Amino acid sequence: MSAVVTGGSKNTLTTPDISTARSVRCETTLGTGREDSFVSTGGLRKGSIMQQKKTKFMSTPSVMSLMHSEPDQSKIPINKAPTYQLGPHKEKVYRHLEVKKLVETVLSTTLDDITYEHERCKDITLNLTEHILSGVKRLPMDRYKYVCTVVIGQKLGQDVQTASRCAWEEQNDSYTSVKYENKTLFAVATVYGMYAV
Repeated sequence: MSAVVTGGSKNTLTTPDISTARSVRCETTLGTGREDSFVSTGGLRKGSIMQQKKTKFMSTPSVMSLMHSEPDQSKIPINKAPTYQLGPHKEKVYRHLEVKKLVETVLSTTLDDITYEHERCKDITLNLTEHILSGVKRLPMDRYKYVCTVVIGQKLGQDVQTASRCAWEEQNDSYTSVKYENKTLFAVATVYGMYAV
C-alpha cells in the first residue's frame, strides 16, 4: 500500500515497512517555512475535523504474518505412499477374454431385437458404452484406465473398416474389439485398457 499526497509545496509519501509492519513517513518541505503534515489516509491535514482523533502513524497488518499463516490442518489432503509399481501384478493384468465375453453379452442382449433407426442410435450407443464400461470396471484389474467406443451403422451390403492408433506400453496396455451384426444393423465395440502408473 503506498500513497502519494501532494498539497501546497509539500509532497508526502507513505509506504508500509515490511520489517516493522508500520507506516514509514517521508516529508519534504520546499522552502515555505511551515511544515504541513499529511497522513496516508486520503491526504487529510493533521488537525482537521476528520483527522483530530487519528494518530500520527497508521499501523498496517504485517506482510510477513500474512505470508506465513498456518494452513487449516483439516483441509490438507493425505497422500498415500508411492508404490513405485511400474506394471500390474500377475493376477491383475488386462483380461482380454473376460472383457470380450462381457462385451459380446452386452451387445447381443441389447441389439438382438432392435432395427436400425437413425434417431435412436445415438441413445443406444451411449447406453451400450455406459453398460460396457461399468461391467469392465467390476473386473479385477486394478489401476487401469478404460476408454470404450461403440459404432453402430445401417447394414446395406457395404464394407466398413474401423481403425485406431494408440500410444501405449505394449507390455501393460491392451484392447478388445468385438463385432456384432443382426438383420438391419452392425456394431463394433472397442475397449482400451491403459495401465496407470
